[in-house]
Amino acid sequence: MSKSILALLCGGALCLAQAFCAGDLSGDAREAGPGQERSGPICTVRREVFVPSPQPGLSPVVSLQYLGAGLRRREIRGQQGKSDLAEKMKVRFSEDNGRSWTPLVPLETGADSLRQGHNSREDLSFAVNYDPRSHRTIEMIFQRIFLGDPSEVLHQFWKGEKKFHDHMLYRLSQDDGRIWSEPQQIMFEKGAAFDPKDWANPAFLHSNEMYGSYQLTLLRNGQIAYPAAIQVPYQENEEDRKISTKIPKYTAPVPGFVGGVSCFLGKWNSRKSRYDWSRSKPLFLRRAISTRGLSEPVIAQLEDGRLLL
Repeated sequence: MSKSILALLCGGALCLAQAFCAGDLSGDAREAGPGQERSGPICTVRREVFVPSPQPGLSPVVSLQYLGAGLRRREIRGQQGKSDLAEKMKVRFSEDNGRSWTPLVPLETGADSLRQGHNSREDLSFAVNYDPRSHRTIEMIFQRIFLGDPSEVLHQFWKGEKKFHDHMLYRLSQDDGRIWSEPQQIMFEKGAAFDPKDWANPAFLHSNEMYGSYQLTLLRNGQIAYPAAIQVPYQENEEDRKISTKIPKYTAPVPGFVGGVSCFLGKWNSRKSRYDWSRSKPLFLRRAISTRGLSEPVIAQLEDGRLLL
């Protein structure tokens, strides 16, 4: 029987709470036969350090995912010493559900390795799921373009100046993540698509901006639900302005907008071998209620079919 793993961030080190369900069964549980009700504990739990912090002030970043419908797994590791900036990313794979792993190798996905002129880019895996309708693994990729040095750009952001732009792309695999299709940008408004030769095209940077969630939800109607934070045009009223004068500037770095959420629905198009995307009407709160707006949404389907955001 496999063991379940819960990842926790424990004082700068990534820890695992492991439930060992093979060899640690109690007498009552061990003697229960097929179809019989068990009594007593079914496993023991212990906590151990999985990835220690490399040094004070640095936190490990670890992502564990299944690739496909089988037991092939991927682990991505990195470190974070500045808010929202993952660095020194590495990857390894397991073909046997984590019993053995390939060596960790560098993964060119962070802003410390992707550069074009004075600008930097990070591409991070945000969500992965296997879709039985398309018979493909789909991965949502978060892309952030920094107009300048990432550390300095983020430092200025906390002072109220925003010089980075976020977009979401997705890619597909038919062989459990060994070969991937070219990433396709999710677009919901007019604007230029991402150009690998010109990251800083303003027509691309200022359109279709979004910050996706960390989970792809398979719906019972065969579609995929993927909520994401987007910028919604917004005009502050007097109550908003009274509150805004008392809070840091970074709570509203884009004048005339407020953070909202849309749910993107992906429907498999077998003829084109891709997903057709539609989206819900944006949801948002007045800035007097939530100064930074809505972000990092999670969605689930209830028994009656409704979606809980």
